[in-house]
Amino acid sequence: MDTGQGGPSVLTRPFKTTPRSRETVVEELKALCTTNDKGCWLLPGSSMNASGHKRVQYQGVQQGAHVFVYETLVGPVPVGHDLNHTCEEPPCINPEHMEPITRAEHMRLHRLSKTICKRGHPLSGTNVRVTSRGQRVCLQCQRIRNVTCGW
Repeated sequence: MDTGQGGPSVLTRPFKTTPRSRETVVEELKALCTTNDKGCWLLPGSSMNASGHKRVQYQGVQQGAHVFVYETLVGPVPVGHDLNHTCEEPPCINPEHMEPITRAEHMRLHRLSKTICKRGHPLSGTNVRVTSRGQRVCLQCQRIRNVTCGW
């Protein structure tokens, strides 16, 4: 199409009008995955968030790849629930390794699965105290804070 100004119109560039289905995207993601001995579908090279979950973007919306695959192949995650990786592999997108659990239960499981604090001290035995809210406190870090603060 000529614009009358000596050059072609930008409208003559090819434009993809057929969006891919969610199922097609899941198949493409699965083809990129490697599998481990647990049967995980490990998605490489995708963006990830701070907790190690891979991210995908579909029709302008970015979300966890595991959530996208689960909702495509299984169905929606119930309101007020998170998907828990039963395989304990955050990059895994295998829907058979996901179970919807309440946010409170999910956070409780994550706290219990931590074996070291953020400074590398063990969270076990005589080095851990459980608060009335169920949080585990590293006693070594608490002693360091008390000395630093002058308590």
